[in-house]
Amino acid sequence: MIVPTVPDVGATPAVTEAILSLLGPAAEPALAAAFQSLDSAVTPDAASRQQAIETALTQAASEISSIPAVRDALAQQLIAAWQTISDQAATLTDRYNQLEESGLVATQGNIVRVDVNGLFSEVIANPAIYGISNTAGMACPTGVSASVCTSSTPGFSSAQSYLFADRLHPSPAVHALIADYIQSVLDAPLQVAALTQSPLAMVRDVHNTLDGHLQQQRHRPASAGQLTVFGGYAGQHSNSKGDAWNDGDATTASMALGLGYQVTENWQAGALLSTANQHQQPSSRYDYRLRGNLVALWSQLSILDQGWINTDIHYADLDFDDIERQVKLGPATRTEQGNTGGKLLGLRVQTGWDLPLGSYVTTGPVASYALDYARVGGYQEQGNSSSAMRYYDQTTHSQIGSVGWRIDTQQLPVNPWAQVSYNHQFGDTDSPVTAGLKSTRTSFSRSGEARDENWLDMAVGANVPLGQTVSAFAAVSAVGASVNIMKSPGMWV
Repeated sequence: MIVPTVPDVGATPAVTEAILSLLGPAAEPALAAAFQSLDSAVTPDAASRQQAIETALTQAASEISSIPAVRDALAQQLIAAWQTISDQAATLTDRYNQLEESGLVATQGNIVRVDVNGLFSEVIANPAIYGISNTAGMACPTGVSASVCTSSTPGFSSAQSYLFADRLHPSPAVHALIADYIQSVLDAPLQVAALTQSPLAMVRDVHNTLDGHLQQQRHRPASAGQLTVFGGYAGQHSNSKGDAWNDGDATTASMALGLGYQVTENWQAGALLSTANQHQQPSSRYDYRLRGNLVALWSQLSILDQGWINTDIHYADLDFDDIERQVKLGPATRTEQGNTGGKLLGLRVQTGWDLPLGSYVTTGPVASYALDYARVGGYQEQGNSSSAMRYYDQTTHSQIGSVGWRIDTQQLPVNPWAQVSYNHQFGDTDSPVTAGLKSTRTSFSRSGEARDENWLDMAVGANVPLGQTVSAFAAVSAVGASVNIMKSPGMWV
């Protein structure tokens, strides 16, 4: 349910009309003179708006008396009355909005509270950036409601872009501005939901490096008691074509360094440390950077010389920096910024069976199960504009099962390999995000479109022995529309 705040009634032309209507028989010419002045004024800021209203009330006073002293005294009385009533109306507006806010909070409903009052104040303070030139007058003639007023109505003014259509209601251009504003508030949780997906990209980078090392070890194992040092670079570039919140690109990069210890002839265990840097732009109006450090403990066990099983557990500490959300407001675009942190914890189990096809080639089935839990901390966007939002913690659970087929080569100067896998996401594929405006106390939750439950990924790579103690490995993989590139050298000591 969308519930806007009420704009400041004290800032409407209705206050000027109300004061001048008390002038009795002189009210009609006074109104005409005042709004002729107001409608032609240019009000680029709040100070010029105040001056335009004072000038208009002075013009109204001149319709009552041409004697300068009387005119000036009456003008001062009108200006003082306007200021008093305007301030009282503003106070009543604030009180109404506060009472309404308290009632909405008490319902504990899924309330989208939008601060139209705050937006109006921003437009009055700097109307030009929103395409508005006049914030004091109105396009329709006095006494004609916007519900019946058109551009062909006698007395209609098209000389400027007005904030008000009539004594109380916004012009069509401002209605469009309000629509943009409400849409931006509705969209914000769907944009922020992208934050929970980037840690999973970080894990894929790490697994690319680790898998390259483990593949080498299966075909060129170390002796019991030996220590292996390996490391490398892994990166991804993805282009997504989905809904409005998943129609951008992302670039990730990570550096990893690992140690492996050959416990027995068939069992190796070790640890890996990785640092990652990502630039994510899920859509044209939302982007951020992720920097994180991940540590993993892993193990590989060979079974009957043909089978193998790998396990790893991993933990990452995450920093989301330079989060930018662009808000379109008519011709204007503003940027809301923020920062937050997060955590990731996960595990993965892989297994496979190698069927020999001669001395140099093996092939066989592979399967894996991966479970990851990511939490992104809640945060508030900087500043106190009417569009600045606050977000609560969000979490995502990723459970992916995979089955596929692999072909490997060994004992060659260059040993290529390839693998294709079918993946399935178990459980929920979307995570709701709860948010609200900083200027309000209500909150609401939205869930985006569910992500794909099933997909294929394909990978090709090679490892190259560089003597007895050093090997290099590299791989390229494609997942849907994403391309992941990984190159890593390894060394046995």
